[in-house]
Amino acid sequence: MTDICYVFGSADIEDYSFVKVPADNMIICADGGYKHAESLGLKPAWVVGDFDSSKQITGDFKVERHKSEKDETDMYLVIKKGIELGFKRFVIYGGLGGRLDHTLANIKLMQTCINKGIRLTLIDKTHRIFMIKDESITLKKGAYKYLSVFSASCESKGISVSGVKYPLKDYKMDNLNELGISNEITSDKAKITVKDGTLLIIESSDNHQ
Repeated sequence: MTDICYVFGSADIEDYSFVKVPADNMIICADGGYKHAESLGLKPAWVVGDFDSSKQITGDFKVERHKSEKDETDMYLVIKKGIELGFKRFVIYGGLGGRLDHTLANIKLMQTCINKGIRLTLIDKTHRIFMIKDESITLKKGAYKYLSVFSASCESKGISVSGVKYPLKDYKMDNLNELGISNEITSDKAKITVKDGTLLIIESSDNHQ
């Protein structure tokens, strides 16, 4: 088992070809997300939520039920459960698409978590989305055509992006700046650095691919 917890939300997934969950890893489902795990032949350890989108929950897993009238989203409660189990890295399928308010809530949750040293990665057929804070990362050129970088904090300083079509060096960006959209990795690897702040990183492919 790796140190990554895999999560399934209840947003529609029409094609499971992009879903990759190594064997014997921790899986937690948010409400109706357990149907995705079931379709893939995967066994979640926990299913958490208010079950307003899936009234009948049966299976060989633990269930944590919450009232439908609550302050937290089901995804928040899933991540909370994963943190209680000792995980700091989460890969989320079924967390993009569907209702826009839920997608935005998941991105806001990503920011709440990165501020606590917890990393969430949202993946669907055409996107991989995550955040970094006060750090550098390296991305390989591969499945995604476009690379977009936005400031998730009010202001991010010392942004450098190399190995791309439109590089940046020691740049300052606020959260209204759109300069970082639709870049492309041109080398084998791209390096992204932010010295002070939080960046939202979006890797994406064309919808028709």
